[in-house]
Amino acid sequence: LGHIDFNPGNILVSGGSAVFLDWAEGCVTSPLLTFEYLREHMERCGIEEPARGERLAAAYLRPWSTSYSPEDLRRALTLSPLIAAFAYAVANDSWLSPDLIQDSQRAGYFRGLTRRMYREAIRVAERSEVCLD
Repeated sequence: LGHIDFNPGNILVSGGSAVFLDWAEGCVTSPLLTFEYLREHMERCGIEEPARGERLAAAYLRPWSTSYSPEDLRRALTLSPLIAAFAYAVANDSWLSPDLIQDSQRAGYFRGLTRRMYREAIRVAERSEVCLD
């Protein structure tokens, strides 16, 4: 179960339990997409804490490490920013509207997402191993 708006404002914590709110953008997906939305939110907040991203990733991935190898999780984390940006872009049908080009604000938003996906694809390619037969 994925949450395309996963951020601290949608998590209530009390004692030893947590409740997740705002499931309007819930979906069935890889759990790493949900993590990517949380990681992106934390990046945008500009919290200056050493090793924050690494600790957050380690805590989120801990339950998955019993089912997947560290290498598989690393590869999935490498791909998740690109896939998350794409999933966010197509989460609703507004990108299908023929009027999109007429709405400069929405068109600019989708151009920005496209540029983000391109940058993420370049990062994935740079981290990939060369495949030679």
